[in-house]
Amino acid sequence: MKNELLKICKEFVAEKKDILQLALEDIKEAMANETKSSVGDKFETTRAHLQSEQNNLHLQLIEVNTLETVLNSIDTNHVSAKVELGSYVVTSRSNYFIAIPIGKMVVDKTTVYGISMASPIGKLLMGKTVGEAITFNGVTSEIKGIA
Repeated sequence: MKNELLKICKEFVAEKKDILQLALEDIKEAMANETKSSVGDKFETTRAHLQSEQNNLHLQLIEVNTLETVLNSIDTNHVSAKVELGSYVVTSRSNYFIAIPIGKMVVDKTTVYGISMASPIGKLLMGKTVGEAITFNGVTSEIKGIA
């Protein structure tokens, strides 16, 4: 299960990275094709807008690279008695893969939520063991299994 979840997460990150890189290439091309206009300020305004978009995309790419680094540090063969990065956690209410904030994934008809350690539920789960419980938004869930 963990191998498939990690694969889904890596595919998600790779797709996001590809989209961002294509968008950056489009902006570079647009900036190269932008020529001084006789209108005057139009050129500078367009360049400033493109530069702002480029900066925003670079920041997003940094975030995606960080997610990729997190995923690359996960060893799916490692099993711990406590919830940690890379754990597949089964609770009485939901299943979680502690990795990146990807949201809902379905593997073999099982719904699993990809969450980060920094998420509210991730913070509650970290370090817990089978049999312990967490309470989130007034709802208590018991940890049934950790893989």
